[in-house]
Amino acid sequence: MISDEDRARRALSAVDELEAVLAAARSFALRIGGPEARNDAGTFYRARRLRDFTFGSHATLFGEPAWDILLDLSAARTMEKSITVSSACIGSCAPPTTGLRHLAALEAHGLVVRRAHPGDGRKCFVEISDSGNAMMQAWLERLEP
Repeated sequence: MISDEDRARRALSAVDELEAVLAAARSFALRIGGPEARNDAGTFYRARRLRDFTFGSHATLFGEPAWDILLDLSAARTMEKSITVSSACIGSCAPPTTGLRHLAALEAHGLVVRRAHPGDGRKCFVEISDSGNAMMQAWLERLEP
């Protein structure tokens, strides 16, 4: 007989596997539709997703949800795409509550801003702030050879 604890462990393991598959799919979709390879936030975000995919379950050793959110939002700004709070949390490649916690911290530090969805009061968009974007661009420029 399987205990409730074992069922919960198996369910969490399945969720972890699904999150890895979703991250790989998102990375693939961004790579197809993304800009040419160069030092931009999208390139670094895709590289992190590729790293996660390659290392599989070991990728949890490398987690930086707040940085993943900033990279994702910076890439979205470059591509002029709107990102919902839910999507930003998925972009963090962390559990939803962890993504929300890091998103709140980024907002408290003025690096991201939320705005209401114009057609759906239940949704919010999140974007990198002007100051957050300026810092991201300064970081990216320093990486140029």
